[in-house]
Amino acid sequence: MKPRRFMPGSRLGVVAPSGAIDCMRDFKTGLANLTKMGFDTVVSDGAFDRWMHMAGSDRSRAESVNRMFADPSIDGIICARGGAGASRILDLLDYDMIRRKSKPFIGFSDITALHLALWTKCKLVCYSGAMVAKGWHKPRRHTRETFRALLVEADRPRWAFRPSEFNIVSSGIAEGRLIGGNLAVLCGLLGTPYFKIDYGSMLFLEDVDEGPGRIDRMLTQLRLAGIFKSVHGVLFGRFTGQGAQRSSRDRIQDVINDHFRRGDIPVVSNLPFGHIPDMLTIPIGVRARLDTRSKSIEFLEKAVR
Repeated sequence: MKPRRFMPGSRLGVVAPSGAIDCMRDFKTGLANLTKMGFDTVVSDGAFDRWMHMAGSDRSRAESVNRMFADPSIDGIICARGGAGASRILDLLDYDMIRRKSKPFIGFSDITALHLALWTKCKLVCYSGAMVAKGWHKPRRHTRETFRALLVEADRPRWAFRPSEFNIVSSGIAEGRLIGGNLAVLCGLLGTPYFKIDYGSMLFLEDVDEGPGRIDRMLTQLRLAGIFKSVHGVLFGRFTGQGAQRSSRDRIQDVINDHFRRGDIPVVSNLPFGHIPDMLTIPIGVRARLDTRSKSIEFLEKAVR
């Protein structure tokens, strides 16, 4: 189910379903940059609340998401930031109502939990991309161009990458519906009703503050759960933050290489998405083609209607 594209003057509801907003300057700058892009922004009630490490109680955060989907004046929803706690509200969302309203829902990192639940429960196409205080506070080329191409212009882009952005682990051509996001969050939903991967999907993964050993354990968990037998290809973004310094990044690449050394499916790494300043917007549930020969990803359908 595809949401409607954004138009000039579309109203974006801003929600904080995960961590508490920890930098008001970045948040306000992100709002201003979205306004410059031509959007009207409406911040949800309770967005600045704090309960433990989260932006309010589970019920208040879930209600803010439900309200934004239900509000007919809101054209799409963008998250303030990630953090932790999004998975705690999955059983409090009104999936029947969300399915009827079908609005763009944008975020990444911990917001992966909501994306996977919305796709599994509603088959709603969602968008892994920059958030108000994490990305839109300092938007760069990939952030602006891919967001506009997919959500505003309703293009079917073909992304051609430089060799430095496209490390080939296993060669080939594959097609499938994109699904994924943050590796740790995705692993945390295995065995729950909020994540089911369809056969023939194209998996994309990134993470932050995770060292080689933890990445290896999570990839092993996915392998043992049969996830890699269900996908036609795997796209790895950037692994950044504490535990992923240069020497550790090399070891993380060694871990990825080892897991996919048999070359059964095409696998690439170091793509420009994840916890980086200039990130791609990736639509979950949209068919795409990976071609390692041309170092490209081509969308086979629009990400909006």
